[in-house]
Amino acid sequence: MAIFTIDLNLNQEQTQMINDVFKYGSMLVIFHTLVYLANYKKGNNVFGLTGKFMNEDFLGFLLLFLITILAYYLIVTEIVEIK
Repeated sequence: MAIFTIDLNLNQEQTQMINDVFKYGSMLVIFHTLVYLANYKKGNNVFGLTGKFMNEDFLGFLLLFLITILAYYLIVTEIVEIK
């Protein structure tokens, strides 16, 4: 049971689309906040997607990405529910 429930009176497909947009938007905001707080090298980032396999930058990126997904499912979905 979420703290806020938004009932839009839409059909199933439209509700699913709104939920997906909300989910990915929330995840991007959480991820951006985590990257900002991690203060990633104060410059241009490629998130370790170039260079050596499983380098330190990539592992940091992966950790932040996984924390973002967990935060969405454990926190955001408990606050807002869209029906």
